[in-house]
Amino acid sequence: MATDRPLTFEIPIADFDLGLLPATARTIGSHAFEEAVLTYFMRQYAGKGINAGVAMDNRVIRVTLFPEHPRSLLDHAVALMREGKLDEGAEILAWMRENAEPGVGVLYNLGIAHSERGRFHAAIEALKACSAIDANYVDAWTGLGVAYQHLSQSSQAEQALRRAIELDPGNGFAHRNLGAVLLASKRPADAVAHLRQAVHQLPNDPGALYGLTQALHEGGDAGHEKERGDLLRGIIERFPDHPVAEMARADQTRLAHDVLRSRTPGLRMDVVTYIVDALQRFSTMSKQDVGQMTLEIATLGQSGMLSHHQSR
Repeated sequence: MATDRPLTFEIPIADFDLGLLPATARTIGSHAFEEAVLTYFMRQYAGKGINAGVAMDNRVIRVTLFPEHPRSLLDHAVALMREGKLDEGAEILAWMRENAEPGVGVLYNLGIAHSERGRFHAAIEALKACSAIDANYVDAWTGLGVAYQHLSQSSQAEQALRRAIELDPGNGFAHRNLGAVLLASKRPADAVAHLRQAVHQLPNDPGALYGLTQALHEGGDAGHEKERGDLLRGIIERFPDHPVAEMARADQTRLAHDVLRSRTPGLRMDVVTYIVDALQRFSTMSKQDVGQMTLEIATLGQSGMLSHHQSR
């Protein structure tokens, strides 16, 4: 794979962070400024198989990259993406696709860069081109499924994710996303199997764990109450600061309400709320406070206030 010309991009001087330069070289237009900018970019690419040239005027800085081998430029683009610099990484990948024979690495990462920025149609086009070169490229099928999923094209998403699983049955990410697609398509029983597999492959993925709790709930099988409760408690304990933990806490409260009411016919709703709140607070209370609350609950029961159907 050979490039026809080097990659050149521009940075408005007004957008360049002067804090990256020595304090004595921050006067725009000075010789020291030009030397410092050149040194900065040369160091940025040093050891990466890329040589950098810099030219500038009073408006923009023009950086030209001369890769020793196209692979070094791909690696740099992927590194930028991992740093969260998606626009910069995508610009390099798009240039490589235009000016070099694009391999699966370029097309796949370009597709992911588009998808991460919400450009799902562009992502699908790049990922399809990737799978056209290598129909067994598992990650391309997984990426396609996710992009289709975001566009609510559930049939195409399911097809792509099933292809990924066919190629790699242990692909936890494909199982997780297929489970989500099936759950959104009102097929919770099918979703459960894939989400169980996702949890097996990705035991530290809170999204897979929470997805399984949702599928168990949507399935409507009361026999899964304990498993669902255990999963919700595990999410809250293991990932207390993750956004999904807040949803798990709300679901845990609803589950406690449902279980308590189903097992105690006639129980008043306000009392259910009181008892559930008490149970959730036990873990943070002293023994004396727990004893006091337990006494209050017992007193309610003795007085007949727990039920709508009091003895006559």
